[in-house]
Amino acid sequence: MNAARKEGALATFLLLSSIANIAGGLVLMATWGVNAATDPQGHVPHIVVEIGGAMLIQGLFTAGYVLGWWDDWGDLASGALLAGQLISGCAGLALLIAGIFFNARAANGGVEPAPVLAALLIGTNAFLALILLLNRGVLSPRAKTS
Repeated sequence: MNAARKEGALATFLLLSSIANIAGGLVLMATWGVNAATDPQGHVPHIVVEIGGAMLIQGLFTAGYVLGWWDDWGDLASGALLAGQLISGCAGLALLIAGIFFNARAANGGVEPAPVLAALLIGTNAFLALILLLNRGVLSPRAKTS
């Protein structure tokens, strides 16, 4: 399989991952919004809408990168994607660890799959984007010509 076809499949997987992040972010924000409107005590924490917003932004920027929306930005788009995905990867790992520890010691015996699922969506998107950047040679140092 040649490099262009490999990147095509990788770009497709990254686009699908980005769409999943957008959908997951919208679901989290809608869950918080519906809960805020219907339950005055607000049993859904505020961090749910913040995680949803982060997933939405990550998914939209990454999908835009794959679809070429940011091509006019040149290397700045790749640098922004790199920085955002490195941060997202760290946040996804931290969220995964926190979700696992929370579920392991849940007092009421209930399990919350949403934090673990959000962490996996965020982390998968970050991982695929970093592989795409590596595959495109964006992470390689370039020799400056005078």
